[in-house]
Amino acid sequence: MAISNDGLTLSWERDSDSKYQPIWLGSQTTARLSDGVFAWDFIINAVASRQIGVGLMLEPPNWGFFGYLGASDTAWSYDAYEGAVVTATEAIQSGLPTISTSGMVSVYLDLKHTYEFKFIVDGTDSALVSLPRGSTVIPAGCLLRKGQIVTLSRLRRIE
Repeated sequence: MAISNDGLTLSWERDSDSKYQPIWLGSQTTARLSDGVFAWDFIINAVASRQIGVGLMLEPPNWGFFGYLGASDTAWSYDAYEGAVVTATEAIQSGLPTISTSGMVSVYLDLKHTYEFKFIVDGTDSALVSLPRGSTVIPAGCLLRKGQIVTLSRLRRIE
């Protein structure tokens, strides 16, 4: 796994010589978002024909028993390969646009008024997902195959 010098790009490099290979790689940002309205984009530079997850988790981080984003009930992943929103290892919404090679997934998060978030893919909004009042949110991603790359972009406070 490699994290860029600016800390915004996560990649699973193809040329690892280690005899031990992970099944997936997860990484959370250092951002802790609370009491505001936020938006950001995940630029998926390479899907590599496999599931890849981008999304968020609540503080404190809980990757769940399986250790990937969306495995716990306090983490939500947009699975770009499947076109689904996943939490607690279950798809809570399917039929959203998929990303087969590269693309962008945006997140809109309201921690000021409604305590909800949604994913936006190719102009299609996911259903709103409710969060507990007072939540602190961490943007995160999970790679499930060598060659996958994702970049966090345009993280901003809207209000």
